[in-house]
Amino acid sequence: MDPPLKDWIFSKSDVVAIEYHTSFPYAGDPFYLANPAEANARVFYNQISFTPSIRMDGPSIPAANNPAAYEALYQQRKAIGARSHRARREL
Repeated sequence: MDPPLKDWIFSKSDVVAIEYHTSFPYAGDPFYLANPAEANARVFYNQISFTPSIRMDGPSIPAANNPAAYEALYQQRKAIGARSHRARREL
């Protein structure tokens, strides 16, 4: 993970980083090699075409290496209320 992104993530108590290991840029990544089928499925599902790559709350992709862009998107997504538990059950 690049240092500006790492610093920004660690500054937020309500942000969780989920890191997927890919076959690129290092084909010998032992975490990738432990289960390449699952890793490839996640790369395909999440449309990861380069690393590092970031998505916030689904499709939102801020500019890389730009903490101001991370913060702006974080504030934008945080302003959108979560659906209630009951509403999720009814869908």
